[in-house]
Amino acid sequence: MQRSTSMISMIAGDLLVLVLFTVIGRISHYLPLNVGAILWTTFPFALAWLVIAPLMGLYRSDVQTRFLSVTWRVGLTVLIAAPLGSYLRGILLGHHIIFIFYVVTTVTLLLMMWLWRWGFTWRQRRSR
Repeated sequence: MQRSTSMISMIAGDLLVLVLFTVIGRISHYLPLNVGAILWTTFPFALAWLVIAPLMGLYRSDVQTRFLSVTWRVGLTVLIAAPLGSYLRGILLGHHIIFIFYVVTTVTLLLMMWLWRWGFTWRQRRSR
């Protein structure tokens, strides 16, 4: 039970970070913050994340309490999922995404995911 609860918590937290990432992006581009627009913007990033993260082993129970493992797995996942999400977003918008958008998206999401996952790992280690 503990293991599935942790995995659900990690997935929910990851999705919340992606929504927060979207809200920050929409604010920085002076775009509206209604629920539909936020979810539509989050969708391609969430799709990419939910495909890549399990492939990178990010939801494995043995990864949850090891900072080094979390750090590099989150890093690899973001390096693949953020550009993929940006590319999918460009397809949905019907235009190409410029290179700097890929860079800013990847760096911002990397920092946000690291902070969230380090906090989660710290809490998991404390509870054991």
